[in-house]
Amino acid sequence: MSSRAIPYTYQSLSKDPDEIRLLWLMPSSTSGGLEIEIINVSFSAPPAYEALSYAWGSSERPYRATPAQSSYLAISHNLSIALQHITLSEQPRCLWIDAICINQDDIPERSEQVKKMASIYSRAQQVILWLGEESDQSTLAFKTLSKLGDGVGILAMGRRKTFPLTA
Repeated sequence: MSSRAIPYTYQSLSKDPDEIRLLWLMPSSTSGGLEIEIINVSFSAPPAYEALSYAWGSSERPYRATPAQSSYLAISHNLSIALQHITLSEQPRCLWIDAICINQDDIPERSEQVKKMASIYSRAQQVILWLGEESDQSTLAFKTLSKLGDGVGILAMGRRKTFPLTA
């Protein structure tokens, strides 16, 4: 990235309420930086995309993604780590990430786009849930989640009522 890089300027979404932004996360580069391309698309016919859900963490945004050679987009530590982990080595990945695909500084846009989030997540090919980097307690956490999931199935079956068919 150039030492004269400037903050990224979002291309405004059209007045068409059907428009959203997606980003292309470019394959790993030798520079180790995060390279992205942000595009505006019609939500009625978007390219196949995945949605990333993650814990925002601190509001500080000391990390950078590079959407163009001469600009940067400030992102949080948690998002930076998540993107590093999900970057593919040989092909770009199309994603929807609220912190990037919604211009957080444009309050009217943010208000409109937040209303679409349930639809955006439900229409994604898959939702990637990033809980953070592995810790000493990760194995225990996943075992606990698995047991809780099994218990939910049992509870749901226990609440089911059956009624005999009568003629």
